[in-house]
Amino acid sequence: MLVGFFKRNSTSSVLVVPGVALSLWAIVFAHPIAALNKNTMPLFDWLCRATQSYPLLQVVLACFIVIAEAFLVNHICDKYNILSKKTNLPALLYVVFMSCSKLFLGMHPLLLANLFILLSIDRIFSSYHKEEAFAHVFDAGFYIGIASLFYFPAAILFPMVWVGLIVIRTFVWREWIISFLGLLLPYLFITTYYFWYDKLDLFLVDKIFYPSSDAKYSIETEPFSFIALAVFLVAFLLLSFFKLTRGLPVNTILSRNILVLFSWMMALSFLAFLMAPVLNLRYFSFMAIPYSIYASHYLLSAKRAWWSELVFSAFVLLIILNYIFYNS
Repeated sequence: MLVGFFKRNSTSSVLVVPGVALSLWAIVFAHPIAALNKNTMPLFDWLCRATQSYPLLQVVLACFIVIAEAFLVNHICDKYNILSKKTNLPALLYVVFMSCSKLFLGMHPLLLANLFILLSIDRIFSSYHKEEAFAHVFDAGFYIGIASLFYFPAAILFPMVWVGLIVIRTFVWREWIISFLGLLLPYLFITTYYFWYDKLDLFLVDKIFYPSSDAKYSIETEPFSFIALAVFLVAFLLLSFFKLTRGLPVNTILSRNILVLFSWMMALSFLAFLMAPVLNLRYFSFMAIPYSIYASHYLLSAKRAWWSELVFSAFVLLIILNYIFYNS
């Protein structure tokens, strides 16, 4: 079955990942809708303005980004031996999570922010055993800064860089300062741009402060298919996290510390969700990165192959039902 096929880490399973993504996104290729860019951060706003007349291009580009990010998640897992064996499951699960609702199917700021967050994570991990890692930590902070110029709450993930410095490196105070300077540098450029055109107030109010919403959310307005999917996602996360804490992979000390870092990322991602302008499933996108890794560990360590297939099949079935009944 599909989980067993991806466990083998074969070349053919790599080729199937884009096929899975295209299958899940096929529903929006026929009727693409241009992304909304009201009160969005500058980089996303500019991208939307450049492609607003081509909604199909936006959808195709978004699907391509999801596939690229899935492979990047998988590359990070293999490069740093995060899981007990090399597998393409993280790529599969990332694609499925980032396509689990119609809300995800299209261009949105968190999708682009995730790309730079993954680049930041890779730079943090690559600093392991380096005598000097100034360039690595600067890049890690800089990528988070770029991510936040697509979606401002991404800046909340910056403490993840410092947690990474704690768990995989000895304390060097200059690295902490340099990483923070990396975070600030994109804002130096963007504020200079808005100041030059006398639009600094627009940047501060329209782009940063206004989008933070206190909108109330009622689950009673959601269809049963959405509630079932949400319950499954929470239950799958809890099972995966419990399984992870009961038996952390012992490949290397680095892999164990990396999994600790992803736990912090999960917590920080939830805080970022609380700043979302609209409270819906799309704004859990940051969690897709640690979620896909936790879930991969759970499916890999399951003693019965049929159970892994059943769990994954239930996930896909709930996604299909949500596609059918979710009209938002």
